[in-house]
Amino acid sequence: MKVVITGISGFIGTSLAIECDRLGFDVIGIDREVNHWLSWREKLVNNKITFIHDDYSSERSLEMIAHNKPDIIFHL
Repeated sequence: MKVVITGISGFIGTSLAIECDRLGFDVIGIDREVNHWLSWREKLVNNKITFIHDDYSSERSLEMIAHNKPDIIFHL
């Protein structure tokens, strides 16, 4: 299953990403902030997460979402 998480660097986004990773999902995380996310990265099990350092409404982010056709989008 493919999921997109906007706001992945926050507490809820990071916790959700870790759980999705544990369940074996392919995760695309989008956020303007990167520092908090990097501190949680060592908790990943499968590390099947693609991180996009950008605003969720940017053309690059929207193209990545459209190209990957996620099953679920968590907009945080």
